[in-house]
Amino acid sequence: MNLPSLQHRPHIYFSITSLIILLHGMAEAAVSESDMTGINIGDTYYVIATWHAALFCITFYLFNGVAYWFATRFLKFRLNRILTVIHTGISVGGYLAFVLFTVYIYLRYTPFNIFDNKDEVQNIGVFILLSAILLVQPLFLINLSIGGSRRSHQK
Repeated sequence: MNLPSLQHRPHIYFSITSLIILLHGMAEAAVSESDMTGINIGDTYYVIATWHAALFCITFYLFNGVAYWFATRFLKFRLNRILTVIHTGISVGGYLAFVLFTVYIYLRYTPFNIFDNKDEVQNIGVFILLSAILLVQPLFLINLSIGGSRRSHQK
């Protein structure tokens, strides 16, 4: 079975990722003894329901998928191949890296000098991955503007 190309059908990857997030969020909410996720930033501790975080991520990935689909199918934008691959790869791969990192922390973590507790390491890892995912989002807007200008010059 051949996977669709990242450059030609990014909407498929975003849709599949949102389904995986849905399943992951449902499993996490069902199995976890606590249905809250805590994020410690400095002196502030943010608490969010795990299901709400999953719904936010599902909405985010579905929006990206629908936007790619709409731009390429209906508006006939010719998106930049490199920007599409970078944006899709980091956005979708970032979620996969987040899941793998979280599993690794819970299964194999051993304290070391700088970070002596699991929550600190997990917070730093999650911050780095989410920052990468969020910082790559302007590429999508740049890609849409390039694709829109290519479309308007073709007519």
